[in-house]
Amino acid sequence: MRLLRLLGLFAACLCPVLAAAAAAAAAATVIERGDVLSVSIDGEDDPDRNASVDIDGMITLPDIGIFEAAGATIAEVTERIERRLTVLDLIVEPKVTVEFASYRPIYVDGAVADPGSFEFTPGLNVRQVLALAGGIHGSQQEDWSVVDLARLWAGLQSGARQLASIESDIARLTAELDREKTMRAPDKSGTDPEGVRIRQIDEALLEDRILEWEADQSHLRDLQGLYEFELEILEEQLEYQNRESDLQSAQVENARTLNERGLVTQSNLQNMEREQSRLVRDLLEAEAFAARARQGQANILHELESANFEWQIAIRKDIRLALTEKSRIEAEMDAYRMNLALAGLAPRAEAGTEITIHRAREGESIALEAAMNTEILPGDVVEVVIEEFASPR
Repeated sequence: MRLLRLLGLFAACLCPVLAAAAAAAAAATVIERGDVLSVSIDGEDDPDRNASVDIDGMITLPDIGIFEAAGATIAEVTERIERRLTVLDLIVEPKVTVEFASYRPIYVDGAVADPGSFEFTPGLNVRQVLALAGGIHGSQQEDWSVVDLARLWAGLQSGARQLASIESDIARLTAELDREKTMRAPDKSGTDPEGVRIRQIDEALLEDRILEWEADQSHLRDLQGLYEFELEILEEQLEYQNRESDLQSAQVENARTLNERGLVTQSNLQNMEREQSRLVRDLLEAEAFAARARQGQANILHELESANFEWQIAIRKDIRLALTEKSRIEAEMDAYRMNLALAGLAPRAEAGTEITIHRAREGESIALEAAMNTEILPGDVVEVVIEEFASPR
């Protein structure tokens, strides 16, 4: 009983507040053609009268006159009537009360179950107006079974996980391309255990891939260093062999001169010439080794550059494929959301539904993008458009 009394007291306190709020909203509402005003004048025999706002935006009060109402507020029209009564000296200190007797209707058009006109009530928002029109419906609406709906929800959830996985893949590949060991933070922070696990695996894979690339690069640089060391030795050897070959050539020439004089035997000269030939062969062989070492060094430099380019090309191809797959998954999820919306099970924000309010303002019509909690004004035309997707069946 105590609880009931408390609830009664709360309702008694709340009703005046709500009434005052509704009155304030009505007072601030701009009067337009099609509205009907209730005019009450204290001191008259027939104090209450209704006046419709005609096509010219005027209201007519018998014995008082014609007043411009369209585009004005209740307070402004009240002041005009009181001023006219004072000028005509019909009532001393007139007290006039002007209220909306009825508002011009609102209209709902487009992808709703029951489009048409509806009576306006102060405080209406888009969600309530759509409920009056029977809710959002698409041109391809079908009768959905429980199995169909379960499959749609499952497809949407599976798509969300695939999307999280592919986004993690793209983040890893982007980090690989930039040679970074950490992935950038995801655009949307998620707490899905499976998504977190996928990201952890990708982070570990990223670290392994960078380590593998660094190991390959290190191995190639080590080979490059070995070729450089081999070339240094071969160049020293060539320098020594060139000096030895030059010395031997000089000795052979000297021996030939002495042989002509009979001071060196022919046999000794031949031995010296054979030694000269051996030194030339050794020199040529060393030069061949040095040429192969230079070629090996050039090959290693090429491999270093090629490995870098091949790494970048492969990653860019993988990123391109991942982005294409991401677009496919997103389109598939949009289709699931669309069908869930047609079945009445998806919120507007996720369903590809566009809601536009066409509102008359100062003789012109303006289009306003609306959300579910957007307030409706008298005469508004609410247009509902749903993007068409193919059914996943």
